[in-house]
Amino acid sequence: MKILLTCFFIILTCLAHAQGRPQVNSAKVNPLQFEWDTLTTYDTAGLQQQTTRTFDAHGRLSAILIQAWTTGTWRNSGKETFTYDAGGNLLDHFRLTWKNGAWANGDKTCSTYDSAGKTLTTAFEYWSDSAWIKSSRVSFLYDSAGHMGTRIYESGHNNAWAVTSRNSYTYDASGNELVDFSELLKNNVWQNNNRFISTYNANGKKLTYMAQLWNSVAWENGWRDTFNFDTAGILLTYVHDLGYNTAWQPNWKETYTCDANGNRLTTLGQEPQGTSWVDSDRATCTYDLTGNKLSEKYEIWYMNSWRDYFRQTYTYDNYGNSITGKYEWWFSGGYQPETGYLFFYNQKHETGPLFNLYRYEAHYVSFINGMDGQAPLIRNLFAFPNPATTAVTVIHPSFGGNKNEMISLCDLRGQVVLQQPLQQAKTVIDISRLKKGIYILRASSASKSEQIKLIIE
Repeated sequence: MKILLTCFFIILTCLAHAQGRPQVNSAKVNPLQFEWDTLTTYDTAGLQQQTTRTFDAHGRLSAILIQAWTTGTWRNSGKETFTYDAGGNLLDHFRLTWKNGAWANGDKTCSTYDSAGKTLTTAFEYWSDSAWIKSSRVSFLYDSAGHMGTRIYESGHNNAWAVTSRNSYTYDASGNELVDFSELLKNNVWQNNNRFISTYNANGKKLTYMAQLWNSVAWENGWRDTFNFDTAGILLTYVHDLGYNTAWQPNWKETYTCDANGNRLTTLGQEPQGTSWVDSDRATCTYDLTGNKLSEKYEIWYMNSWRDYFRQTYTYDNYGNSITGKYEWWFSGGYQPETGYLFFYNQKHETGPLFNLYRYEAHYVSFINGMDGQAPLIRNLFAFPNPATTAVTVIHPSFGGNKNEMISLCDLRGQVVLQQPLQQAKTVIDISRLKKGIYILRASSASKSEQIKLIIE
């Protein structure tokens, strides 16, 4: 289980840093050429949620619409909107919820910037009793080199801001953060709280990351991470220690192997037993010829053998964007649908994660040669399970009741292998007589058509 703990620790750490650190021009056009515009998630019972993102003419995220699948149709759940200044810096981020047939204010995040585009303040407020209530604000100060020197936290009190804590930072000559020092303001006096200390090798790779807590008279060791790299800068081992009195006690260890392209193949998790490390769990990844991660399988060490635990599998478009992700749990001798967590891969860059889902389908919009202003497409055709074996349920929410609407299944040569009328928004198709392979499922009428890929196993 140590690998899972590490995954969630890294996720939480990233989220904490993302919330607290200034995001300089964070909402400007992503250097990647693709962004997902429609994400559909499923639980083990079927459709779950659909998230649709729209972009402005500059490729900046302008709105997010979240809908839940309820009683056979998509129903509004949440909405987010974004506004920017002339430099592309994110000014306002509003979150709304759907209540009683209308959109209601939820909360908002507002930021200010200096002339260089560095964040000066980020404030969070929530809507209550027909007014915006101050909740928290972070202010950022920078040193002469442009590094963040101080971060000041404030909380809302009687709808005014009151300082509660601050973080101060120091750096080496290369700009690597050495110390993150936190203080609390109590009775108008700054008091030590905690600090994080980092060391690096000559190439700027982090070697150690240590947390210490102030016990009112001295610093106490909390935990320490130690990293070891090969000559190419690829991470080989990661060790997590806990502070105990004045000594360090091993807590867990991970050892990694990679292929020639630096893609991680295995992660071996171990825990201490006496003076030795013993196996605990491991993760194994597979990739296609272009480096897209196809699967990641997790196992636990039990009764002197490796036992399957769960796996994640992904498929991609021609540009390295994950268009499907699936989570399965090992049970009764095989992998079964289950809800868990999955990642996105945007041109091979890992983002996410997504929690509490069985699988997802993603559609992407391209922003090539600047911004093409392409309008996102909203998915209106779904099939589950996918892959399927004997039968597949087809859902077409925009079904209009036209007797000329048809469902057809074509092989990769374009030959129609199955066709039947689309009698209602939800239709079950028998595919038990079809060969295993990849097919194109199409819903069509005299005026429109939509298609998706269907895999038969």
